[in-house]
Amino acid sequence: MTAFKRLLTLSTFSAVILTAGQTHAETNMKPGLWQHKIQFTSESGEMEKMLDQLRQQLEALPAEQRQMMENMMKSQGVDFDFQNQTFKTCLTPEQSAEGSLALMENNDCQESGRSTSGSSTTINFVCSGETEASGTITFDGDKGYSGESSATVEFQGRPQKMTITHQGQWQGSDCGGIKPQ
Repeated sequence: MTAFKRLLTLSTFSAVILTAGQTHAETNMKPGLWQHKIQFTSESGEMEKMLDQLRQQLEALPAEQRQMMENMMKSQGVDFDFQNQTFKTCLTPEQSAEGSLALMENNDCQESGRSTSGSSTTINFVCSGETEASGTITFDGDKGYSGESSATVEFQGRPQKMTITHQGQWQGSDCGGIKPQ
């Protein structure tokens, strides 16, 4: 499932932009359940084809295996819906106060620049030495955000330009079965 790993790398990048933006923006995100939506667009259209193939592979899995995979991700604090490209996370009051979503752990991204204006933050990153990226996130109070990132990633042995739009909405104070990271 290398397609799955590539999607997670790009999703991690989006989460890095969100985390770093939240850390230094003028507002904190409200504690509780958050739903995040990520939309990928590639210059060649290859990423979109890969996502369609991944969705088909997941749909073809026996229900038991698909449930096992979903449970594994939930145990790591992420409820990902591949069909709609959304995921849910639980933000604790402590994480909100610190400006930390704990999404930057276990990735190979390093921030290389930042600028902030009001509730918007633009961040530049280099990930694993292969991916260069820049993204802007704008907070709408403590219950919502939107943004866009651009990245050049190594895809099928060649550089690929990507645009990633992301948005998030607070769902409520009860995280249900989703555990904080």
